Amino acid sequence: MKDRTKGCSVVSAAAAVLFLSPIPLSAGNFFSDLGDTLKDAGNTVAEQATELSKDLGITDEAQESKKKTAKSGEKKSSGQAAANSQTQAAQPAHTCADWDKQVDPLVDGERALRVYPTDDTALHAKWEKSYQEAKSVKSALAASGFSTSDCGKLRASLGTLDRYMANYEAIRVQQDAAVAEAAAIQGQIVFSSKPLDPENPGSLSSSFTAGEYIYGLILAKKSWAKIYETNNNGNIRVDVSIDGKKIHAQFVNLQKPEYMQRDYLVFDIAPEVSQMTAYGDSHIIYGRSSATLQQGPNELSYHLGQLAPGKHTVQFSVDYFGRNYAKGSFTVEGQNYKAYATLHTQIAKGVADAVTLPPAKMENPALAKEMQALLEKAGWKDIYRINIVDKDWWINRVSGGDSAVESRHMAAAVLAKGADGSYYFKKCTFHQDKLLSGGFGPLYLSHQGDKVPVAADKIDM
Repeated sequence: MKDRTKGCSVVSAAAAVLFLSPIPLSAGNFFSDLGDTLKDAGNTVAEQATELSKDLGITDEAQESKKKTAKSGEKKSSGQAAANSQTQAAQPAHTCADWDKQVDPLVDGERALRVYPTDDTALHAKWEKSYQEAKSVKSALAASGFSTSDCGKLRASLGTLDRYMANYEAIRVQQDAAVAEAAAIQGQIVFSSKPLDPENPGSLSSSFTAGEYIYGLILAKKSWAKIYETNNNGNIRVDVSIDGKKIHAQFVNLQKPEYMQRDYLVFDIAPEVSQMTAYGDSHIIYGRSSATLQQGPNELSYHLGQLAPGKHTVQFSVDYFGRNYAKGSFTVEGQNYKAYATLHTQIAKGVADAVTLPPAKMENPALAKEMQALLEKAGWKDIYRINIVDKDWWINRVSGGDSAVESRHMAAAVLAKGADGSYYFKKCTFHQDKLLSGGFGPLYLSHQGDKVPVAADKIDM
């Protein structure tokens, strides 16, 4: 075995040469001589180092080989790092828990795709958003190449989501069909500041200035006879809202077969009194929201007259058994709506002037006399006439159907003269309770309606 300590003797020899060599004392040649001495010492060290390398068997080729090996190792290490990097890049970008976080909200929670048949468009919009999100998540999962074999919860959630998506797709088909059907039967309601001709409606507008006259025209896509499935008469209901707040529905009863064949209805809203068509046809009867507020332009002008300064939206809709047959809206804007309040007063006077006592449908002087006695006992004075407006008694049962009879009632329109000399009528109801013996007890006054003014020249009509 070679002595591995010879390298130390080489260094020692170099030190001995450096410190034992005689150094000239001439200051001028001191550094020059020192440089030569160091050079000689360096050569000596180099020579001894070479010999040591030979003694250890280390040649220049071996040193070069080691260098090459070292470089090869560096390259191999770099290549392995690159391979490791590629392996990591090929790993799935998500874990089971990551996918759970994306799928779970679509199965359970506020965004869940649990659907059911409904006409609520807001819900359908919400479900459509969740459905598109579900499609996106499933597409991303498929593209990632991620295996769900070890994700039991995720597989179950995906199965549920698949069912939800299939159910939504079926519901959407039904909804699309319903929307198409609704569009096929839905007409429109149009407006103008001038009276509208049903055959040629012109000068249409959807915006008005406060105080402008407003006329409406309902245009259906079917005749009223087909919509209401009757040729005799139909009670058209017009729902109205102002700034999203509903007012009393407006009812227009068509009492002539000829009118039922029409697919339109002239519908005055705030008309000039001289141009108003409402209330002038005895075969077109408007309902009442109260004793003094007749539906149609009388009531609508009243609500317009109550509006605050600014812009307002008025919406109209004709619906029957959940289907819409016409809709429309307009805006009205201004700083003063008093013109409509004045118009309402003018229309209301005309309505009041046309009021007559409802006709009698039963002639029973003895019963009428008994009713009058009860009214006078209740404080009525100057009763002018009583018209019994029911053909027969109405039976009241305990809980409807064929349950036990509780009582019976009958209504009468009572016309009287007020203290100021004006006339009015009230619709009053009279009851009789069922007795244990099987008959009915004494008659009593159970309800009095609102006062309805009647013009003096109409009291005998």
